[in-house]
Amino acid sequence: MLKKEPDFLKTLIKKSSKLIPILDDISKVEYNTEIDLGANLIHYIFQNAEKININLNRLLVYVNSNLIAKNIQVKKAFLSLIDAGLLVPAFSLTRMAYEHWAASVYLNEKLIDYLKNRNEGKFHKISDRLFTGARYPVSLPWGEPSTEEPIHIKDMLRELEKTHQTTSDDYNFLCEFAHPNCLYNLYSVMASIYWHDNPIFEKDRINELEKQFTLMLTSLKGIKSASNCILTNIANEYNVNISHV
Repeated sequence: MLKKEPDFLKTLIKKSSKLIPILDDISKVEYNTEIDLGANLIHYIFQNAEKININLNRLLVYVNSNLIAKNIQVKKAFLSLIDAGLLVPAFSLTRMAYEHWAASVYLNEKLIDYLKNRNEGKFHKISDRLFTGARYPVSLPWGEPSTEEPIHIKDMLRELEKTHQTTSDDYNFLCEFAHPNCLYNLYSVMASIYWHDNPIFEKDRINELEKQFTLMLTSLKGIKSASNCILTNIANEYNVNISHV
């Protein structure tokens, strides 16, 4: 039996012992330590222009803006959309966070490789593609058009899969909700606005919600961990004291 009932999602969430605690954990993910560390590094750069490394600086900008600031907004938007019962756009944000987790792991590994091998040319190419790469025309901060190709998300996912073996399965699941594929999106719309007196439907949707919420939480935590490693390594390279951060 179907009837229009916008609060069905909230009722569904309460039927799982896992969903509310996971949402609470998502809300508690914060990046204050990383924000402070990034701010200290930016201050150092402005005070020590003669000592800076342009490639490390690009990584710093990437972490501060594309990993931390962006995903603070992603987290807030995700929680707001779930509260409003708007599953379709919320689930697209899970994939966005997951991709940024992959990017953070990829970037951290490339930085570690650079610090070990000191291959300036290779590292410059990576930082160039991370900072200026774009698939659609965009102007660089100094006005010229970017001509660099971005690093493909599949390369980032392959790096993540080295330590997170379910990456391929997770990403395929998330893409079902972001792509114009029908069934998972149909079920998400149905769970958003209709009451279902159907135990099988409820069980399937709860399983999807648990996977979506868990992947959002895992992604946000992963971004925090990798970003902290990247910023700490940059601070160590610049001999910046981070003991008080």
